[in-house]
Amino acid sequence: MAPIARVVFLSSLVAVLVGAANEGWADSGENKPLNRIVGSIGGLVDESSRIGKELKVSMEMAVEDFHLQFSSCSKVALKLSDSGGKLARSAVAVTDLVSSQNTQALIGTVTLEEAALLSISDKIPKNIPIVSVLPTPSYPPPLPSELHHLIRLGSDVTAHMKCIAAIVHHFRWRQVMAIYEHNRLGFPSSDSELLIQLSEKLEAVGSAVKRGSAFPPLASLSNPRAFVEEELKKLRRKSNRVFSYKNFKLKFRRKYRIKYPEDEEYPNPSVFALRAYDATWAIAKALERSTSSIELLKAILGTEFTGLSGNISFKNGELSPSPTFEIINVVGRSYRVITLWSAESGFSGELGFVYWSGGLQTVPKGWSLGSDDRPLKIGVPARGAFYQFVRVSYNQERNGTFVSGFSVDVFKVVVRKLNYHLPYRMVPFPGSYDEMVAAVHNKSLDAAVGDISVMADRYEQVEFSQPYMESTLVMVVAAQPDKTKEIWMFMNAFKVEMWLLTPMLQVFTGTVVWLIERAENNKDFEGPFLHRIGTILWFSITLLFLAQRESIKSNWSRIILALWLFVMLTVAACFTAVLSSMITVSRLQQPTLDIEHLKSTNATVGCNGKSFISRYLKNDLQFKLQNIRKLDSICDYKRAFESGEIVAAFLVEPHAKVFLAKYCVGYTIAGSRFKLGGFGFAFPKGSALAIDISEAILKTAESGEIRRMEKHMLSLSNCSAPSTKYKNSPSLGIWPFAGLFIISGGVSLFAFLLTVGRLMDRNSREP
Repeated sequence: MAPIARVVFLSSLVAVLVGAANEGWADSGENKPLNRIVGSIGGLVDESSRIGKELKVSMEMAVEDFHLQFSSCSKVALKLSDSGGKLARSAVAVTDLVSSQNTQALIGTVTLEEAALLSISDKIPKNIPIVSVLPTPSYPPPLPSELHHLIRLGSDVTAHMKCIAAIVHHFRWRQVMAIYEHNRLGFPSSDSELLIQLSEKLEAVGSAVKRGSAFPPLASLSNPRAFVEEELKKLRRKSNRVFSYKNFKLKFRRKYRIKYPEDEEYPNPSVFALRAYDATWAIAKALERSTSSIELLKAILGTEFTGLSGNISFKNGELSPSPTFEIINVVGRSYRVITLWSAESGFSGELGFVYWSGGLQTVPKGWSLGSDDRPLKIGVPARGAFYQFVRVSYNQERNGTFVSGFSVDVFKVVVRKLNYHLPYRMVPFPGSYDEMVAAVHNKSLDAAVGDISVMADRYEQVEFSQPYMESTLVMVVAAQPDKTKEIWMFMNAFKVEMWLLTPMLQVFTGTVVWLIERAENNKDFEGPFLHRIGTILWFSITLLFLAQRESIKSNWSRIILALWLFVMLTVAACFTAVLSSMITVSRLQQPTLDIEHLKSTNATVGCNGKSFISRYLKNDLQFKLQNIRKLDSICDYKRAFESGEIVAAFLVEPHAKVFLAKYCVGYTIAGSRFKLGGFGFAFPKGSALAIDISEAILKTAESGEIRRMEKHMLSLSNCSAPSTKYKNSPSLGIWPFAGLFIISGGVSLFAFLLTVGRLMDRNSREP
């Protein structure tokens, strides 16, 4: 089964061949004696290896269990021989077992090539069933007709790899280290094939084999345990943290302890031992009802039962059902089953709590980048042109450098969203951005953080995170006021409906006051018809300045005038405020400069001297190198514009926003925009940290936190008024004054109706 512990072991394979001859068949007939020997099974084991010892014990136990269950019927003989791990010695021993000891079937870790050699040997009878307990190759070739007697009991290696990939995917491990013992005696898949299979299955779940570590055959080592411990220490120093053990069975066989007490520290049998047990049991049962090698072969292929290694049935000479693996958690020298896995249904349930090595309470990430003693070395631009993104200053209290800025703050917020601790220290890098990216590529830096533009040529060297800011390349130019459009600037203080409604209400108010005073027989409001019209209009105008000559007698007139004067004072104050704002930030004339005009006139343009922009201007936009002025700071741009040294400046949009926020008057963006990859963080190629950081950036962006941080950065600039276009100025409409208009107009309308009623009543009484 595939347990979870600390190392992914691609099981070491020591060839074990168990032979049996097809001679000496028991007599067939109706009257069979009790306790008769129905046949013999021979075995060739390498007792110098762990697997050889397990096979010997498991086959002996299978024969003993068979005798216990069928004690009154049949007996089988088990004949074993020690090969000593030598292939030549194994061939001689197999010949002896078949020819001299009359065994009738072969069991063992037999490869296809070895079975072919046995089939052409003159000393071994044909059609002897050969049962191999090795796993099936990743891409098993069809069996040739001369090997129809080869039965492969091992499960498909692909299923093992899928199980490992499922565990890795469940715990979201990006990379694993494959540790395996060198294939020594003909495992059906070579080391490289197994690694390819594992890599393919891991790639399908978003993981990868970082590297493989091959151990020599442990049987050849004088002190295997010390060797393994030393190798694991080396791997740990290379920041490998999570490993997995593969294919251990549940039950420990006490007989193994008795037979090999020196191996007591290795309590669990491998799957090879379990398959050898099942193979021995299957052959023993088939021997009861067989009188020839052909009948024995058919009886074995027709076997169906549930053994220690799972369901046993065959199709086309191979194990038929897909295996179900038990995932066990190794804890010290014991273990616990946490779930089952099969290729058809995946995990049968939740994996539940896992006891991790080192007493960890959370799922280890599978790798380690840095530690508190050796934190990651992350480079930042030491002298970036825009200190709002990265600023390196000297801290006298700490006697060291202090790194701050928008990009640094974003990185810190993103790191806090990781589900693990990431020790790091930021190192100011004195070179250009391209040189800093190259330092990440050659492993001088573990990562780079800052306002680093994601570019295609940089992608060839490093892995970029998800961009935390979008960007385009824009052209900033100096803007000149458009004097011709300032003549009618005051008209834009109010919207059209405001300009129409205000005079109408003014005339209506004057008319109502005139009518009220006329009803009160005020002589100042009498005269011919045309004189009355002139009086109304003039009164409406002079009323604004409290310069009217006419006296007011009616209290209604005084109320109406008081309300209207309050309304007009409010409107006038707002008009003054809006017009003052428009005069302060006058309408800017959009420049007609474009890139082709700049190139044709050999105009000098500026750019960040340490960024990619100078290279982009030369190679992509075809500017002459002598017309490109490299600037070092945000202040240099303003000085270069004012001195006439440059006509335009090319900036990435986030930098342009900062520049326009700081110098909000006199500059604007003009011309075409060129889409770029945005700002991101750089990591070495294949870095798993880049994936986790990208995921954390997306979470931070979706929460709106990056946007809030950007607004805060722009708000810290010295200029409070934004460089906005005049057409977007805040012209006032009716709604800000609607309440005042309704109150004033309502009172005037009521007084008007009341006065009209009085006049009509007076006229009706006159004779």
